[in-house]
Amino acid sequence: MKSILLSPINLLPPRFLSYFSLTSLIFSLLFLCQVGQAQQSAQLSLADILIGLRSKKVTIAERNKLLSDAVKVRGVTFTSSPEIEAELQSTGANSELIETIKRSVPKKSVAVASKIAPPTPSATPEPP
Repeated sequence: MKSILLSPINLLPPRFLSYFSLTSLIFSLLFLCQVGQAQQSAQLSLADILIGLRSKKVTIAERNKLLSDAVKVRGVTFTSSPEIEAELQSTGANSELIETIKRSVPKKSVAVASKIAPPTPSATPEPP
């Protein structure tokens, strides 16, 4: 008499399960692509630029070139000031990078400023 437990069993995944796995894989890849695109279009903060300038992976000339190109494409979240320019220069920014940052206008502040309505005066109630 054969034992049921020792008999070989063919376990093939049901077609529904393989279809579900394939579908979830496709949706996962699409989601990751969208997240990657959102991260690529994010504006650069001052901290992003300073961290990039302090990196030791490439030469300072290459860092300045890469950051200038990134600022041209993505923009920045801050406005240039003499203090910020001095900090950038002390970190290793060249004049081309600083000029690119000066020309780049923060997109958030422009969009937010256009949406804010001026305050309307209201009458103050008389005390009882």
